[in-house]
Amino acid sequence: MAHTVCLSDPTSTPLPALCLECLSCCDLPVTCPYLGVASPDQKGCFPSAPFHGPSFSDHEPVLTQALTSFLPRYLLEQRDVEVNVRDKWDSTPLYYACLCGHEELVLYLLANGARCEANTFDGERCLYGALSDPIRRALRDYKQVTASCRRRDYYDDFLQRLLEQGIHSDVVFVVHGKPFRVHRCVLGARSAYFANMLDTKWKGKSVVVLRHPLINPVAFGALLQYLYTGRLDIGVEHVSDCERLAKQCQLWDLLSDLEAKCEKVSEFVVSKPGTCVKVLTIEPPPADPRLREDMALLADCALPPELRGDLWELPFPCPDGFNSCPDVCFRVAGCSFLCHKAFFCGRSDYFRALLDDHFRESEEPETSGGPPAITLHGISPDIFTHVLYYVYSDHTELVPCATQALARI
Repeated sequence: MAHTVCLSDPTSTPLPALCLECLSCCDLPVTCPYLGVASPDQKGCFPSAPFHGPSFSDHEPVLTQALTSFLPRYLLEQRDVEVNVRDKWDSTPLYYACLCGHEELVLYLLANGARCEANTFDGERCLYGALSDPIRRALRDYKQVTASCRRRDYYDDFLQRLLEQGIHSDVVFVVHGKPFRVHRCVLGARSAYFANMLDTKWKGKSVVVLRHPLINPVAFGALLQYLYTGRLDIGVEHVSDCERLAKQCQLWDLLSDLEAKCEKVSEFVVSKPGTCVKVLTIEPPPADPRLREDMALLADCALPPELRGDLWELPFPCPDGFNSCPDVCFRVAGCSFLCHKAFFCGRSDYFRALLDDHFRESEEPETSGGPPAITLHGISPDIFTHVLYYVYSDHTELVPCATQALARI
């Protein structure tokens, strides 16, 4: 059921006018005491008629002021809607704001993380479609990382930092002299090809040197970005190298997305003479579960055997032969959870202190060649299982007691 936005006081905090077409991404019926109820039509735009109330022309300024004042901030700050959400025409809120000439809305979206990098598909569309010179200047002055840019999705931010900083990495790929510090568990969970190679040809190696002339280090870095974050940014001159790597690593979804994006960009460049797209960006839809489901595979493998019998909340059973390469064992009431420091330290200050800082005395000696073990007290295996899935996949079915335990950690 769609939610209804009630604009009970449409004149309380006026902002610059917002064209109704800018709301095509929200798909929310709008209720106004002056105008009644309106819903987007099949094109995503709010119609001028019919409204269940007075004539639209009498109150259009009031409605546009109310929507500008309330709806963008409500969607981003209260409903936590992704600022770069796309509609079925592959258009973002920033593109519509530029197209309709709403400078202050453009500045608000940019300040809250809207992406508009130069020479990218989205950046060129926004720049070409901008209605005024002040908007074009704002787009040209745009910097993706600014003090005012807020990162609302901490899980995606964590995965990006995991790749960039290489904390607790356990293997280094050297591609034509360029090193990449990565984690076996992430590569294995996201790619069957890497899972096989890391357990056979590259098993036990801390450094893997790749010298094949067809492996481009720029494309390899973009491929790692996709494996860690589900997103990929690649220069158009390296697209063919990236497609070759995607095929080699059996990443068929990425290969399909690259081909579709190349076709779309080509059509755009042909239809808009003078534009120059130099970077392709692949990003999953906001509700795409593939990345989190792959990471949840690591939680599946971390479960002790006595807890794997009931798969009521597991997205996939742990595949035969998959080695997640754990580097820490948590003992909870006699159960051993084989986990990864990179995830627990990166996702929780409590576990970072426990594993990296002055609580190292809690570490127990290795047994039979396994990873070092730490015993956790005051928590049951069932509750720790909820914590486990949240740490790896940012999702778990919480019950009240598990919520309290998770908050403490």
